Amino acid sequence: METRIIEHPRIATMFGSDSDLEQAVEAHDFLLKEAAEGRIILFDEWTNSIHRNPADVLAALSKLIGEVDAILVGAGWANHLTGCVDAFLRNFFRNDHIVIFGVAIEDLANEVHTETAIWSITELPSSEVVFNGYVGQEGCLRAAQDMAKGVYPVIKLKDLKGKPAVRRPIEEAIRIGQEKRKKQK
Repeated sequence: METRIIEHPRIATMFGSDSDLEQAVEAHDFLLKEAAEGRIILFDEWTNSIHRNPADVLAALSKLIGEVDAILVGAGWANHLTGCVDAFLRNFFRNDHIVIFGVAIEDLANEVHTETAIWSITELPSSEVVFNGYVGQEGCLRAAQDMAKGVYPVIKLKDLKGKPAVRRPIEEAIRIGQEKRKKQK
């Protein structure tokens, strides 16, 4: 993987809800200390539910473009936030600068929620999200530490022509679906 080094990286954080912030305390403390010592430039933390206010997520990202080098994005349960941030930055804004460090917020009461949050990061098609086992409180801190190093992958934007949005009559959709079924058998 090709990397680039950024001295004094500009960093922001974004979480899906205030309940996720409990697992980010050590990460936020670490980032504040790094900023106080002049190693990073720290921007605000954004709390945005992709399900409840997607327009606010989009607005926050538009404000961060050109301002930050990396965003730590964490959410629990299904963690659609990380994938949507990736999709918005890469495919809507066509941004190849901001690196996303994805964190799966751990649900100690329901391991399926934690697994789903992990899969929502690791199974994103064509994703440029950095995920190095960043799960829960410890993973959130490690992601912050890795971000502060300023060693980031080079982002390669994908060609958007491969999967265009298509509007068609339902009969055509049925025909396409039946043809795909036949090919699988």
